[in-house]
Amino acid sequence: MAYFVYQGYNYDPEDPWNGLFHSNLLVSGYKHIFTSPSSVEKEPKATRSRNARIHGMTQVTAASIAYIATQNFNSLQLRFSLTSSPVFSRTDTVTDSEKFYNSIIELFNDIDEKEEVNELLTWWNR
Repeated sequence: MAYFVYQGYNYDPEDPWNGLFHSNLLVSGYKHIFTSPSSVEKEPKATRSRNARIHGMTQVTAASIAYIATQNFNSLQLRFSLTSSPVFSRTDTVTDSEKFYNSIIELFNDIDEKEEVNELLTWWNR
């Protein structure tokens, strides 16, 4: 279970959407990559164009959330703290990052989850 995607790193089996993709780790990772590393700090001091601006991004997208979750998933420090995998491999049986990314995209594209996905995107874009 990838608890790191949940707010407070707590999974609610009665309500799997509760806090899903709301973790501080994901928010900080998103800011670091798409706005600037200094945007994670209390006093931003970025001097270069942000990735979001460079790529014409005006809002958080489902794909960008999946990307950040996968990047955090692949972070060597986080990866090895969450798994028992002794070596890094893109498609090891414990942490297949491509499968992880695709499963998030499938969830976001599931018509039955549309309301929850819209609420999630609203939360990210507030």
